[in-house]
Amino acid sequence: MSKLKNVETFKFLSKIVLILYLLLLIWVVVFKCNTQIKYLYSNYYKYADLNIIERGLVFINPLKPYLVTTRKEILLEMLRDEILNVFAFIPLGLYISYFIKNDNFVKVAINTFIFSLLIEFFQLFSLIGMFSTMDLITNTLGGILGYLIYKLIYKESRLIILNVLSIVVIIIAIPLTIYAIINTINNIDVYLDLILKRI
Repeated sequence: MSKLKNVETFKFLSKIVLILYLLLLIWVVVFKCNTQIKYLYSNYYKYADLNIIERGLVFINPLKPYLVTTRKEILLEMLRDEILNVFAFIPLGLYISYFIKNDNFVKVAINTFIFSLLIEFFQLFSLIGMFSTMDLITNTLGGILGYLIYKLIYKESRLIILNVLSIVVIIIAIPLTIYAIINTINNIDVYLDLILKRI
């Protein structure tokens, strides 16, 4: 009975963590932590005249950003962003592995890819950010790494480890999520302006 109660408690905590994590992930990936407002506008005016297909083709080649950029510091910044993308999506793979029954590599990869694709399509249509196949690759890779980490954790220890992780994440993520929501609301006029320009 006690073990069953622990499992149910962990499932509840995991759902809270997953919701907080997804909110923060969207804030970081889509809204760039509200720190790149000028970049969003310059990006909009750079690609605003292109139709959906043309905008999608800009970075359809995952290596194109690296091929068209010659400045070393920009290349290093892009590489850093790709690595951060991988790490940012590891928790998604971890929690997908926990919540999906009969989880396997393919299911986790597909679910991570679909979530990432939704983000990229939002960026493609709204021009808040830019559609990138490299992001799809790195995000999915992060989900796969999360799955592998989940599988490496000894089955009997998963509940304890993920329970502790959930509590730590909740303590850190709740104030950060509240800050992210308030900060995004404060900048909502910028995002609405960009979206309304697309309509």
